[in-house]
Amino acid sequence: MIEIDAGVIEFVKNEAKRLGINRPAVLILDCGCMMNEEAVELDIKEDQHYEGYELYNEVEGIKFYIKSKIRRAAEGGKIGLKTYGAGKFKRLEFYPRTCQR
Repeated sequence: MIEIDAGVIEFVKNEAKRLGINRPAVLILDCGCMMNEEAVELDIKEDQHYEGYELYNEVEGIKFYIKSKIRRAAEGGKIGLKTYGAGKFKRLEFYPRTCQR
C-alpha cells in the first residue's frame, strides 16, 4: 500500500481550489522516461475516467488513480510534500519504498 503523509490531502484540496478543479483526483503515473520505467510522477486533475488508470485508494474524498504498468514499482512507497524555493512553494512528491525519508 502507498502511504500518504500528513498534509497531502489538505494540499491537494487547496491546489484544486486554486486551479478551479471541483472534484480533485491524484494520478500516479510513470514519468514517461524511456530509460527509467520505475520513476513515479504525481498530478492533480479533475476526477473522471482516465484510460489506462485504475482506482487505487480514496482518502477523505480524494481519489488516487494509478497507471497499471507502475503499480508494482509504486507499492510500499509514500506520497509526501516537498518544499522548495526557500520554503515558499510545495509540491506533491513520490518517495519509493527504498527511500529512507
